[in-house]
Amino acid sequence: MAFSQEIPPYIFQKNDRGIEIDIISAALAYKGHTLKPLYFPLGRIPIAFTNKLVDAAMGDMGVNLETNGGFYADPAVIYNNVFITMKSRKIIIEKPSDLDQ
Repeated sequence: MAFSQEIPPYIFQKNDRGIEIDIISAALAYKGHTLKPLYFPLGRIPIAFTNKLVDAAMGDMGVNLETNGGFYADPAVIYNNVFITMKSRKIIIEKPSDLDQ
C-alpha cells in the first residue's frame, strides 16, 4: 500500500508505524492480510497506484483513481485541527491570522 513519507504521528516510515499504518494494518490483519507499506512523495502516490506498483493507496492527492480500478473506502483517520491556548492568557483565536499578534 502506498503511503506518504514521514508525517508524525500518522506515519513513521523508519518503523512502519504511526496512527494510519497501525489502523490499516490491524484492519487488514483482522481479515487475514498483511500490510506491506511503501513510501512515496505525496504527488507520486497516485502514480504508484496507476502504474500498479501498489494494490492500494492512502490518499489520491486529487487524482480520481476510479478510472484506474480504484475503489474509495471511508477515511481510516478523521481529525480536527484545533488551536489551544492558556485560559489565563485570555487570547481569542477564531482564525489562523489571529496568531500573527
